[in-house]
Amino acid sequence: MKRITLRIIGLLIISLFVLLAGCGNSSSAVAKQHDLNLSASPASEQHTNSGGTPAFVGTWIRQGTYTNGELMGNKPATLILTKNSFDSRSSACSNSGDLSFNGDYQTWTVKKSDCPSTINVGSVVRERVVVDGDTLTLINDEWGAEVKEVYKRSS
Repeated sequence: MKRITLRIIGLLIISLFVLLAGCGNSSSAVAKQHDLNLSASPASEQHTNSGGTPAFVGTWIRQGTYTNGELMGNKPATLILTKNSFDSRSSACSNSGDLSFNGDYQTWTVKKSDCPSTINVGSVVRERVVVDGDTLTLINDEWGAEVKEVYKRSS
């Protein structure tokens, strides 16, 4: 019972963070993006050039956030990824820190944050990463519900 309660609380916290981050609007065009091909190679192995730069490195603009396949919001946010760091910014808040990879999964260790949620300095977040061309998808199911964020590469 305690584990189920914690999962429900975690889902509510994730949903609250999504709404506080300013992504509460919906759009049918964005709603269809959650059906992306998630069978691409692990992001840590994908490369965009012969120099070996990983495909996930760059600036990304969030297109939509989904919880268990349902669109929760589509207000943009910026995500800047390097080989070993992240910087996430929305109109509501920002956080940044260290980034590491293990196969399909990235781990964020938050070093700076002004976000009004449980994800703050010292938090560690683990997400599955899929890069398919100019689309980056982050999938988190740590709290029992699948939360998926879809990004497009910034030009």
